[in-house]
Amino acid sequence: MKIDNITPEIKEKDSKQLIERIRNDFIGLNTKYCIANGEETRRIYLDSTASTLMMGIAHRTSENFLKHYSNTHSLMHFSAKIATKTYAWVHERMLEFVHADSEHYTCFFTGSGTTSGMNRIARIFNNLQPKKDIVLVSIMEHHSNDLPHRKHGGHVIHIPVDTHESKMGCVDMDLLEHYLREYEGRVNYVSVTGISNVTGIINPINEVAKLAHHYGAYIVVDAAQMVAHVPIHISGHKDPEMDVDALE
Repeated sequence: MKIDNITPEIKEKDSKQLIERIRNDFIGLNTKYCIANGEETRRIYLDSTASTLMMGIAHRTSENFLKHYSNTHSLMHFSAKIATKTYAWVHERMLEFVHADSEHYTCFFTGSGTTSGMNRIARIFNNLQPKKDIVLVSIMEHHSNDLPHRKHGGHVIHIPVDTHESKMGCVDMDLLEHYLREYEGRVNYVSVTGISNVTGIINPINEVAKLAHHYGAYIVVDAAQMVAHVPIHISGHKDPEMDVDALE
C-alpha cells in the first residue's frame, strides 16, 4: 500500500489493533486461582506500580538472546560479538529513551528494583562530596527513595508538599529553596519522585534541578512511575542548569 493511500481512518484502525496487541501481550494475564468457595477466577492484576507484568515480546526477545549468551566486552567469537553489541545497544536505547546525552551520561543496571539503585546512588554521591552531610527529600517519597538516603546520604530533611490550589500535592518549591538557602554548602543533593505512586502528582523535576544547582546541590529523580507515563528529558535543555544529574 502506498503511503499516500493511508487515510487517518486506516492509521487509527492500525493504532487500535497495535494497542490491543500490546494490551494482551503480558505474561500472566490469564492466570487463574481457586478462591474460598471453590470457584476458579481469573486474576485482575493491580500491582503494576510495584512489579509490572513482563511483556511477552520482552520474554521472547530475551529467550532468543540467550542462544548467544556469552561474555561481553569481547570480540573473540561470534557469541561474544553479539553479546557485546547487544549490551551496548540496550544501554544506548535507555539513554535515548530519557533523552540523556551519551557524551555526558552513562547507564547501569542494578537488578534489584528502585531501592537497590537508590542505595548505589546515595553511596556514590556521599563518596563524591563527603563533607556535604544533608540530603533534601520530599515528604511524598516511597521508602525506596527515602531509606537509602537516611542510610548512606547523611542527615535527611523532608520537604512538605505544596498546599496552594494550583500546585497542590507537588513538592513545595518555596520551602525547598528555603532549606537550600539555609543549608547552602551542606546540601549534597535533592531527591524527588517524578510521579507519586500514591497521588499521581507530577513534580517539576527540571525546575527542581535548576533550583538545586543554583545552590550547589545535585538532583536525583526517582522515575520508577514516571518512565511509563510522561516524556523525560534528563539533558538537552536550553538552560543546562535544568539537566538532571541522576535518574533511577
